[in-house]
Amino acid sequence: MSRGSQSSVFSTQNATHPTDSAGNAGFRCFESDVIINSGALQSVTILIAGGQHNTTLTANRTYRIDGEVAAGGSNSVSVLFEDSALTINLAIPQVPPFSLSNKVSVYGVGMIAHWSTRPCHGDGRRAEVVRLLHRSSTANPVEFHADYVLSSRITSTLSLNALSVGNIISLRGYVIGHNLESNTWEIGVSAIQFMHCTPQLRRSRRQRGYAPISMDQLLR
Repeated sequence: MSRGSQSSVFSTQNATHPTDSAGNAGFRCFESDVIINSGALQSVTILIAGGQHNTTLTANRTYRIDGEVAAGGSNSVSVLFEDSALTINLAIPQVPPFSLSNKVSVYGVGMIAHWSTRPCHGDGRRAEVVRLLHRSSTANPVEFHADYVLSSRITSTLSLNALSVGNIISLRGYVIGHNLESNTWEIGVSAIQFMHCTPQLRRSRRQRGYAPISMDQLLR
């Protein structure tokens, strides 16, 4: 139904070798961080999972990595499943954290599960926030939510029902926040790729509490 993916420069740290229910080590995982600057620098730990036999990742290196995200549930650690064909070894020392802040790009397709507004910083306007339901396409699919913040510049050209609950939408942006307790990522939207609006059911006059229209009324 939907998915979310990330792309950025990541510095790998400690390596782990998680196993599945049968005891098989399907991935090599490396700790890394997503750096967020929302007034102060915040470091959010993620795991980068590469194939056990085909990944080129090693610890204490810096890479450009693209991959699909599975955010899990409350109090869990998000996992980025590496697309090894797109991984680039940058062959540089560890990058200073401040230079990586708010640089993780995100592409997400999902169903709108909730809509709200909140004040924008500085200009007095309100941003619209949609919570998308994503589902990873991994062997054991994980459903998770992410919040997408849309400025008035993005929403000014949308129809009134474009952000209605139930619509399918594809968005691009950058990670700008993270709720640790619920493990919910917050993305500042830079572009809308496409959307599919769910047709609104037309209710009859009886369903809306009105009396049926008589033939005389129709012929007037």
